[in-house]
Amino acid sequence: MHIKERLLEFDFMRSVAIVLVLLQHLPDYGIGSLVPIRDHFHFAHLGLGLFIFISGYLLYNNNPYIRLSSVFTFYRKRLIRIYPLYLTALISFFLIFEIVSVYLGFDFVSVFNRNLISYIIHVFSAQVLLAPRYVDPLLTLWYIGLIVLYYLLYPVLIIGSRSLNDIFLRSIVIFLLFGGIHVFFQIIDERFFYYYFIFITGIILSHKKTFSHANFNRSIPVMLLLYISTFLVYDYLNELHMFTKLFILYITIMSFIFLIFYTGRSLLRISSGRLQNIFLAISTSSYCVYLFHRPIISLFYGASLALDPILSDLVILFVSIPATFIIGYYIQVAEYRLHNKNSYSGIRYKDPCTSVKVCSGDEPGKS
Repeated sequence: MHIKERLLEFDFMRSVAIVLVLLQHLPDYGIGSLVPIRDHFHFAHLGLGLFIFISGYLLYNNNPYIRLSSVFTFYRKRLIRIYPLYLTALISFFLIFEIVSVYLGFDFVSVFNRNLISYIIHVFSAQVLLAPRYVDPLLTLWYIGLIVLYYLLYPVLIIGSRSLNDIFLRSIVIFLLFGGIHVFFQIIDERFFYYYFIFITGIILSHKKTFSHANFNRSIPVMLLLYISTFLVYDYLNELHMFTKLFILYITIMSFIFLIFYTGRSLLRISSGRLQNIFLAISTSSYCVYLFHRPIISLFYGASLALDPILSDLVILFVSIPATFIIGYYIQVAEYRLHNKNSYSGIRYKDPCTSVKVCSGDEPGKS
């Protein structure tokens, strides 16, 4: 059975990505007495940018060629990896935020539109495609609608493409087409455009094998300068023209991606196997942590409302977050075992906790 080499740097990047997403969301749970986290830092943009870039990079790395006859197989494989856990998360959002929250007394955000059409749209993960005219995408889980849309477009980019130029030109046509649809029909959420070229760049850099080039390290000082320069104007993004905003966001995320990959490569070269296993475990759990962290942390938040604010912060930071990673890890391992059953030929590595081999799935960021 052919076993692909696992890219440990991407496990590091996924680990950083999920931590950034959690940092962005922690203020929703009253964190602030101990750790003065501010939305100012836009952790979510960077974390989601990492996930989307990894999806594009590994999607092309594992599927550089697609025949028209294999499109259905391509879609089926990805939907099987994404949908069961996504639908489970969707149900958990409804239960926690529409029912349990009433009894625990927290109502910091209304996450559902409370109408049948909205539920149906989310079940089919069409929330990004049909927003803002027909639906207000559910917080956090809107990302699944985005990545599903990117996956649906991937064969359009690849089938029949003879060169990288073909892929790039098709990506431009799709961007302009979707931009026109957004303007005239008020559908396709703006976040599709924020991250679109991050996904495309992942495909392009995978094709060019950029991270394997000997001169990759030479780009790091330039990337550091670009990141610092664009980060300084981050707070003014919403005041800028749409295309200027997209450009600055793109440069910020891409320079950050290069810096994190370089950091991961450097750290992994000097790290012990134990540290690598930690990154593997966090990376393995990242998709489930993303899907379920709001419901899990919200339960602890509601249960700790009667406590002193500092004690509540301690519960959120040192109880709910570790619990989220542990639960996410074992849910993901169980999902791997359920779907693979020793027949999957994708990326494999030795599970650090159970000493069984588990496969890197096709959920977002692990294509």
